Amino acid sequence: MPGELKATPKKEKATSALPKVGWFCTYVPEEILQAAGLQPVRLWGSTRPIALADGCLHANLCPYMRSCSDAALREEYADLSGVVFVNSCDAMRRLYDAWRHYTSTPFVYLLDLPRNSTKAAVSFFKHELARFQRAVEEFYGVALTPARLQEAIVQANEKRRLLAQLDARRRQHPVWLRGAEWFSLLRESMNDWPAARRRLRELLATPPSTSTSRPRLLIVGAVLESPEVLTLAEEAGADVVAEDLCFGRRYFESLVEPDAEALEALARRYLTKRPCARMANTARRAEELLRLVETCRADGVIYYQIKFCDTHQWDYPLIRRALAAQRIPVLFLESDYTPGAAGQMRTRVQALVEMLREQVCLPLASKCGTMGDVIHAGQLEQTKGTNRT
Repeated sequence: MPGELKATPKKEKATSALPKVGWFCTYVPEEILQAAGLQPVRLWGSTRPIALADGCLHANLCPYMRSCSDAALREEYADLSGVVFVNSCDAMRRLYDAWRHYTSTPFVYLLDLPRNSTKAAVSFFKHELARFQRAVEEFYGVALTPARLQEAIVQANEKRRLLAQLDARRRQHPVWLRGAEWFSLLRESMNDWPAARRRLRELLATPPSTSTSRPRLLIVGAVLESPEVLTLAEEAGADVVAEDLCFGRRYFESLVEPDAEALEALARRYLTKRPCARMANTARRAEELLRLVETCRADGVIYYQIKFCDTHQWDYPLIRRALAAQRIPVLFLESDYTPGAAGQMRTRVQALVEMLREQVCLPLASKCGTMGDVIHAGQLEQTKGTNRT
């Protein structure tokens, strides 16, 4: 049940670091964990072949969730004092069940999340955050005073501002900060903010390089397991100028109101930030994506999906239709969270970049019988008989 807590006696705290609490979803309020003197750590799983997780999770569940389960069963997360889940999808709920049953992590919590951002939803989520706060206080023996929460909000907002500043500069000068380094910075900012802050400030103090005339790409989807897709696009001759991903701007875009009541402000920020496919109102996501395409001056879009991700697969036809209506080429890529599909992905990304270079834009009748869609790279590859992996 959402809000349910599995708690076992606390282990001895590490002497050299704050207690670590793992999380998976950008709807987890890091501010509450930081205010409690904990270190939030995003869990990425592993790109190694999955072995142990097959014993507790079905093979047709999200590979990211199964990969994290496999890593936990290998005791790669033995240093965690807790893990926070979100009631975001069926795969996440099943991982929560397996984690409670098969691991010895002391603090395991499932946070309930509404699917919209109405006034009633914000009120409900505020109530859920209060329950989460009480659970953290009781287990870790701390008192989250308003002052501590406000301090954590200020620190989190600083992180978001610095990431947004770097993202804006990278958008204007993509050669200055390549995808792999940006990916590394984002991961570090989620796991070790003091170290990431130093790197961000050093980069922002560095003069940017000149711009290029290469095709500009936007990456859309859920979670990237590695910077491989970003690197493939750059090696093919394009610049990745922005991402609408769970590890990208969905993480750092929009701030928490610093002067409002803390839990109210947190509930409002997390429910009104750039939404993922799990949230209601696909039309809003499509509108925000089109605005991002315009802001970033993107020439094309790569829609990157993890295999068996029902929410993003459900969104894709509607997102693709919105992009096609604006004659924006889109390439659909699907990954099983392993490096094995790199060869096929490289071929398809190269086809997209080549098409963008030549500015191919041909009218096409869609399956629903309307005219004016563009041939997108996914269809182009299907005509060549390439199988999606």
